[in-house]
Amino acid sequence: MVETEKDTVETLIEVGKELFSTNGYEKTITGDIVSRAGLTRGALYYHFDGKKGLFIAVFKSIYKDICDKILNAVARVENRFQELITINNTYMEISLHPEILQIFLVDGPAVLGWEEWRRIDEQYGMKILKESISSLIDEGYMKYQPIEALSHFISGGVNESILWIARSDNPLRALAETRSIWENFFRSLIQTEA
Repeated sequence: MVETEKDTVETLIEVGKELFSTNGYEKTITGDIVSRAGLTRGALYYHFDGKKGLFIAVFKSIYKDICDKILNAVARVENRFQELITINNTYMEISLHPEILQIFLVDGPAVLGWEEWRRIDEQYGMKILKESISSLIDEGYMKYQPIEALSHFISGGVNESILWIARSDNPLRALAETRSIWENFFRSLIQTEA
Protein backbone atom coordinates (compact mmCIF):
# COMPACT_ATOMS: atom_id res chain seq x y z
CA MET A 1 0.00 0.00 0.00
CA VAL A 2 1.28 3.47 -0.96
CA GLU A 3 1.57 5.67 2.13
CA THR A 4 3.58 8.81 1.35
CA GLU A 5 4.01 11.11 -1.62
CA LYS A 6 7.51 9.69 -2.07
CA ASP A 7 6.04 6.16 -2.15
CA THR A 8 3.45 7.30 -4.70
CA VAL A 9 6.11 8.81 -6.96
CA GLU A 10 8.38 5.75 -6.68
CA THR A 11 5.47 3.38 -7.37
CA LEU A 12 4.40 5.32 -10.46
CA ILE A 13 7.98 5.41 -11.78
CA GLU A 14 8.44 1.65 -11.26
CA VAL A 15 5.13 0.84 -12.93
CA GLY A 16 5.95 3.30 -15.71
CA LYS A 17 9.31 1.59 -16.32
CA GLU A 18 7.63 -1.77 -16.58
CA LEU A 19 4.83 -0.70 -18.91
CA PHE A 20 6.82 1.69 -21.11
CA SER A 21 9.55 -0.90 -21.62
CA THR A 22 7.09 -3.71 -22.38
CA ASN A 23 4.49 -1.85 -24.43
CA GLY A 24 6.35 1.22 -25.66
CA TYR A 25 5.14 4.74 -24.98
CA GLU A 26 2.32 4.85 -27.55
CA LYS A 27 0.72 1.57 -26.43
CA THR A 28 0.96 2.32 -22.72
CA ILE A 29 -2.44 3.46 -21.46
CA THR A 30 -2.82 5.80 -18.51
CA GLY A 31 -5.55 3.61 -17.05
CA ASP A 32 -3.18 0.65 -17.02
CA ILE A 33 -0.53 2.69 -15.21
CA VAL A 34 -2.79 3.78 -12.37
CA SER A 35 -4.51 0.40 -12.15
CA ARG A 36 -1.19 -1.46 -11.87
CA ALA A 37 0.04 1.12 -9.33
CA GLY A 38 -3.17 0.88 -7.30
CA LEU A 39 -3.65 4.64 -7.56
CA THR A 40 -6.04 7.11 -9.10
CA ARG A 41 -5.58 9.17 -12.27
CA GLY A 42 -5.53 12.18 -9.99
CA ALA A 43 -2.34 10.91 -8.34
CA LEU A 44 -0.66 10.48 -11.73
CA TYR A 45 -1.65 13.97 -12.89
CA TYR A 46 -0.80 15.55 -9.55
CA HIS A 47 2.76 14.21 -9.51
CA PHE A 48 3.58 14.02 -13.22
CA ASP A 49 1.00 15.96 -15.21
CA GLY A 50 0.05 12.81 -17.11
CA LYS A 51 1.70 10.08 -19.13
CA LYS A 52 4.38 12.24 -20.77
CA GLY A 53 5.44 13.70 -17.42
CA LEU A 54 5.74 10.20 -16.01
CA PHE A 55 7.73 9.10 -19.06
CA ILE A 56 10.20 11.97 -18.51
CA ALA A 57 10.63 10.93 -14.87
CA VAL A 58 11.15 7.29 -15.91
CA PHE A 59 13.66 8.35 -18.58
CA LYS A 60 15.66 10.43 -16.08
CA SER A 61 15.55 7.62 -13.52
CA ILE A 62 16.90 5.13 -16.06
CA TYR A 63 19.60 7.55 -17.21
CA LYS A 64 20.67 8.17 -13.60
CA ASP A 65 20.89 4.40 -13.06
CA ILE A 66 22.96 4.01 -16.24
CA CYS A 67 25.36 6.73 -15.08
CA ASP A 68 25.66 5.22 -11.60
CA LYS A 69 26.60 1.86 -13.15
CA ILE A 70 29.12 3.53 -15.45
CA LEU A 71 30.73 5.40 -12.54
CA ASN A 72 30.87 2.20 -10.47
CA ALA A 73 32.57 0.38 -13.35
CA VAL A 74 35.03 3.24 -13.90
CA ALA A 75 35.92 3.30 -10.18
CA ARG A 76 37.39 -0.21 -10.57
CA VAL A 77 39.63 0.77 -13.51
CA GLU A 78 43.25 1.64 -12.82
CA ASN A 79 44.43 2.51 -16.34
CA ARG A 80 43.35 5.96 -17.60
CA PHE A 81 42.93 4.68 -21.15
CA GLN A 82 40.68 1.88 -19.90
CA GLU A 83 38.44 4.48 -18.27
CA LEU A 84 37.19 5.73 -21.64
CA ILE A 85 36.72 2.19 -22.94
CA THR A 86 34.89 1.22 -19.75
CA ILE A 87 32.53 4.18 -20.06
CA ASN A 88 31.78 3.23 -23.65
CA ASN A 89 31.42 -0.52 -23.12
CA THR A 90 29.33 -0.21 -19.98
CA TYR A 91 27.00 2.27 -21.65
CA MET A 92 26.55 0.00 -24.68
CA GLU A 93 25.95 -3.13 -22.62
CA ILE A 94 23.40 -1.48 -20.33
CA SER A 95 21.60 0.30 -23.18
CA LEU A 96 21.16 -2.98 -25.06
CA HIS A 97 18.88 -4.36 -22.35
CA PRO A 98 15.46 -4.42 -24.08
CA GLU A 99 13.68 -2.45 -21.35
CA ILE A 100 16.30 0.28 -21.40
CA LEU A 101 16.67 0.32 -25.18
CA GLN A 102 12.92 0.86 -25.68
CA ILE A 103 12.61 3.75 -23.24
CA PHE A 104 16.01 5.31 -23.63
CA LEU A 105 16.85 5.18 -27.34
CA VAL A 106 13.65 4.21 -29.16
CA ASP A 107 10.89 6.18 -27.42
CA GLY A 108 13.07 8.76 -25.64
CA PRO A 109 13.97 10.98 -28.59
CA ALA A 110 10.49 10.61 -30.12
CA VAL A 111 8.54 11.43 -26.95
CA LEU A 112 10.85 14.05 -25.49
CA GLY A 113 11.91 15.62 -28.77
CA TRP A 114 15.51 15.85 -29.79
CA GLU A 115 16.26 19.10 -27.93
CA GLU A 116 14.90 17.84 -24.59
CA TRP A 117 16.63 14.47 -25.05
CA ARG A 118 19.96 16.29 -25.63
CA ARG A 119 19.40 18.60 -22.65
CA ILE A 120 18.92 15.61 -20.34
CA ASP A 121 21.89 13.84 -21.96
CA GLU A 122 24.06 16.88 -21.16
CA GLN A 123 23.17 16.53 -17.46
CA TYR A 124 23.96 12.84 -17.27
CA GLY A 125 26.01 10.74 -19.70
CA MET A 126 27.57 13.52 -21.74
CA LYS A 127 28.90 15.03 -18.52
CA ILE A 128 30.75 11.79 -17.66
CA LEU A 129 32.14 11.50 -21.18
CA LYS A 130 33.35 15.11 -21.29
CA GLU A 131 35.00 14.82 -17.88
CA SER A 132 36.85 11.67 -18.95
CA ILE A 133 38.04 13.19 -22.22
CA SER A 134 39.04 16.42 -20.49
CA SER A 135 41.04 14.52 -17.85
CA LEU A 136 42.79 12.41 -20.47
CA ILE A 137 43.81 15.54 -22.40
CA ASP A 138 44.79 17.53 -19.28
CA GLU A 139 46.94 14.68 -17.98
CA GLY A 140 48.67 14.19 -21.34
CA TYR A 141 47.24 10.76 -22.18
CA MET A 142 45.16 11.93 -25.13
CA LYS A 143 46.12 14.13 -28.05
CA TYR A 144 44.30 17.45 -27.87
CA GLN A 145 40.80 17.33 -29.34
CA PRO A 146 37.96 19.86 -29.10
CA ILE A 147 36.11 18.28 -26.16
CA GLU A 148 32.61 19.41 -27.12
CA ALA A 149 32.92 18.17 -30.71
CA LEU A 150 34.55 14.88 -29.74
CA SER A 151 31.97 14.17 -27.02
CA HIS A 152 29.07 14.67 -29.42
CA PHE A 153 30.83 12.64 -32.11
CA ILE A 154 31.31 9.71 -29.71
CA SER A 155 27.83 9.98 -28.18
CA GLY A 156 26.07 10.01 -31.54
CA GLY A 157 28.19 7.17 -32.89
CA VAL A 158 27.70 5.00 -29.83
CA ASN A 159 23.92 5.53 -29.77
CA GLU A 160 23.70 4.62 -33.47
CA SER A 161 25.92 1.59 -32.78
CA ILE A 162 23.55 0.43 -30.03
CA LEU A 163 20.51 0.68 -32.29
CA TRP A 164 22.33 -1.22 -35.05
CA ILE A 165 23.47 -3.94 -32.64
CA ALA A 166 19.94 -4.35 -31.26
CA ARG A 167 18.53 -4.88 -34.77
CA SER A 168 21.28 -7.17 -36.05
CA ASP A 169 20.77 -10.89 -36.70
CA ASN A 170 23.59 -11.71 -34.29
CA PRO A 171 23.71 -9.06 -31.52
CA LEU A 172 26.57 -10.74 -29.64
CA ARG A 173 28.81 -10.74 -32.68
CA ALA A 174 27.73 -7.19 -33.58
CA LEU A 175 28.53 -6.03 -30.04
CA ALA A 176 31.99 -7.64 -30.13
CA GLU A 177 32.75 -6.10 -33.52
CA THR A 178 31.50 -2.69 -32.41
CA ARG A 179 33.49 -2.76 -29.19
CA SER A 180 36.63 -3.58 -31.16
CA ILE A 181 36.05 -0.70 -33.57
CA TRP A 182 35.46 1.77 -30.73
CA GLU A 183 38.54 0.55 -28.87
CA ASN A 184 40.65 1.04 -32.00
CA PHE A 185 39.23 4.52 -32.41
CA PHE A 186 39.99 5.46 -28.80
CA ARG A 187 43.47 3.98 -29.10
CA SER A 188 44.11 6.28 -32.09
CA LEU A 189 43.53 9.28 -29.81
CA ILE A 190 45.77 8.11 -27.00
CA GLN A 191 49.39 9.23 -26.68
CA THR A 192 50.22 6.97 -23.75
CA GLU A 193 48.25 4.31 -21.90
CA ALA A 194 50.09 4.71 -18.59
